Amino acid sequence: MQAAIVIDVEPYAKVEIQRFILAVRLENMIYGADFRADENLKATDFMIGDRVHVVVEHGKMTLRDRAGRLQTATIVREERVILEPR
Repeated sequence: MQAAIVIDVEPYAKVEIQRFILAVRLENMIYGADFRADENLKATDFMIGDRVHVVVEHGKMTLRDRAGRLQTATIVREERVILEPR
């Protein structure tokens, strides 16, 4: 698992099954993944700027929830971060 930084957490509004998008920055990429919330994984578990350990491969993002279980979600957004010299 690699250390990433939480960029954004956005819960879905008014859906039967609670879901949220978790966006993290990993090296020079930002990945947004669509997670399903449960008793061990909620949008409120994350704050912008938090460090989380994730695995990103084959269009999926995997992280550990509060119970230590692996949670996997589909990546719905990828964005390359381009830093321009000043």
